[in-house]
Amino acid sequence: MKRSHKGIVTEQKILQTAKELFYNKGFSDTTVKEICNQSDVKLGTFTYYFSTKEALISDIYAEYVMKIYAYIDNVRNRKMTSLEKNTIASFVYYKIIFDDDNCKKFHYDVITKLSIFTVLGKNLRRFYPNFVRELNLDIDEKEITRIFSADFGIRREFILEFVENDLFDSSLDLTITIYTMMGRLLKVDEKIMKGYIERAIEFIEKNDLSHIKLLV
Repeated sequence: MKRSHKGIVTEQKILQTAKELFYNKGFSDTTVKEICNQSDVKLGTFTYYFSTKEALISDIYAEYVMKIYAYIDNVRNRKMTSLEKNTIASFVYYKIIFDDDNCKKFHYDVITKLSIFTVLGKNLRRFYPNFVRELNLDIDEKEITRIFSADFGIRREFILEFVENDLFDSSLDLTITIYTMMGRLLKVDEKIMKGYIERAIEFIEKNDLSHIKLLV
């Protein structure tokens, strides 16, 4: 159903208010009641657009990913495989989150309280069949599902190790490791995956990402 202009404005007001509260207070310490009060909407209005706080979080991350992909499309004027674009997008994704202490705390809070599927599920899962098809990988549908689940587990546990135990030297080291492991899970030629990672590093070093925000 097509949203009215007023509906779009209300939804965006709720989203923006929630982002500001999440940025300043964190995920756990921000309540739906606070979001409603500061957005000047009733609870019923909130649940019309977002069934739960978790659904709101999912939409915030989905919007964040879309902004990153749109920026890559605007800057990179050449054809890329889905996996190369996803690699670049993830390097941008993690750099922006971990370069800001408040976003880092928010993201850590979210992945310790919610399933990482809430954060990445609908954004990442749809890309996997394209990875396999475009690179002609010898992986069937059942194995794709297993690799997808393993990838989620790797991302979550590595992020926890990065934040809690300093397993990685930097967020860049973390992301390089995630995508090295992802390439191995997908059985991608090591030279191809290394090239994707190198171009992703070059992208985040050469481009101004300051206009892309997870929260504010």
